[in-house]
Amino acid sequence: PAAPTRVPTRVSVTVAKNAARRGQRLRVWGKVENFDGLGVANLRVEIYLSRDGRAAQALLGAAITDKGGGYDVELPIPRNIVVGRYKVFAATPGDQRHEASLSE
Repeated sequence: PAAPTRVPTRVSVTVAKNAARRGQRLRVWGKVENFDGLGVANLRVEIYLSRDGRAAQALLGAAITDKGGGYDVELPIPRNIVVGRYKVFAATPGDQRHEASLSE
C-alpha cells in the first residue's frame, strides 16, 4: 500500500526585540498551520540563529505547539556564539501526518 500523504505546514516566527546579546534570553513566538490555515497542535518547533536566513549557526532551543498551533518561548543566546548580525528562523520537522517546514 502507498504511504499516506502528509499535510503541508507553514511555520511563522516573531522575535520580541531587534537586538540581543550573548547570554541574554530572547523571546520568540509563532504558529504552525496547515494549508487551510488551521493551527497544528503538538509539533516540535526548533529556533535557530542564522547569518543568511538559511544555514543554521546555532540552535537556540525548541518548543511544542499548543492546541491552537502556537508557541511562545524564551531561549538563551549562547555565550560562545560569534558576535555579529543574525536572523532568527523556526523549523518544524513535522510528524507522521504533517510535513516539515521552515519560516520565511
